[in-house]
Amino acid sequence: GELVWVGCHPLGGKDGRIAIYRRDRIASLLEPAPIPPDLAPVSRVLLESLEERGASFHADLVKNVPARSEGAFLDVLWELVWRGLVTNDTFAPIRARALRSPAHRRRGRRVPPSATAGRWSLVSSLLVGSPPRTKRLHERTRLYLARHGIVSREALAIESESGGFSSIYPVLREMEEAGRVRRGHFALGLTSAQFAIPGAVDRLRSLRTSTRDEADAVLLAATDPAQPHGALFEWPPTRRDRGRPRRAVGAAVVFVDGTPCLFIDGGGQRVSTFVPDPDACGDPGARLERGVRALVRDMGRLGPGGLRIEEIDGEPARSSSLAPVFLRAGFHEGYRSLEIERLHARPA
Repeated sequence: GELVWVGCHPLGGKDGRIAIYRRDRIASLLEPAPIPPDLAPVSRVLLESLEERGASFHADLVKNVPARSEGAFLDVLWELVWRGLVTNDTFAPIRARALRSPAHRRRGRRVPPSATAGRWSLVSSLLVGSPPRTKRLHERTRLYLARHGIVSREALAIESESGGFSSIYPVLREMEEAGRVRRGHFALGLTSAQFAIPGAVDRLRSLRTSTRDEADAVLLAATDPAQPHGALFEWPPTRRDRGRPRRAVGAAVVFVDGTPCLFIDGGGQRVSTFVPDPDACGDPGARLERGVRALVRDMGRLGPGGLRIEEIDGEPARSSSLAPVFLRAGFHEGYRSLEIERLHARPA
């Protein structure tokens, strides 16, 4: 009960974005979602039932909502979820929806019990005692500072803040006058209006003089807020002539010492390598080796199976000049690809 989730918007047929809040902070952070005037009558009946009865189990809701079938009822329910109007007190329905296969849906089988687990309730019931909007804006500004360290117009572009950077700029200016944040030009490539918490500035400065024997390497989802390219910064050039990296669901980026090294598409079949940063320290070949080893080490984040890389920089993976780097990291040659099973991935 310490955490609650709220739907943001759908992505395709079965995916969607959710926001997770601490229960004791959601009233200070979340703006209430408006009820659209064109909402279907059956959806309004469902909302009225939840308002009248409070948190309800699936079986109780079905009795009061005139849906054609169980599947139709769930479609109505999840429409309200993605509008940010309805939530559940467990994560089971989210897992069930994500793991339910397309074939399962086409055959018309009954939904798994976990899809209807828990109690459904109105998100508005979590916002009782919500502070004034100015207070909520101040709390969200503090959250953005803690999340990004440096807040700029570009940082707010990947947030769901209504009004964007201009809405929190007055709060940032007041915090600057009170000495709680610093204004400056801390990061190249961002607009001049940058506000940072003092600790973030100190950490950035410490990186200038840090000395490490071996570069750090990590794999991040392309959509991870900690992955700034495609949002805060432009993507660096890749060795591939066609196609550009994207902040797409399922894609990933391997960073070596903070610099993009590899881009893996959503299916894991195509890998692009970034042109080495001339300002980066160390041998480019060694950095690539480190990046591929990190890919092997963290490949579990890409899914439960292994990897089948068919293209490297737009060329067949097996005949690529970089194939030896992947083979040394644990890949082996398949029929048309370089392959590695998750269970056989060697620790980097």
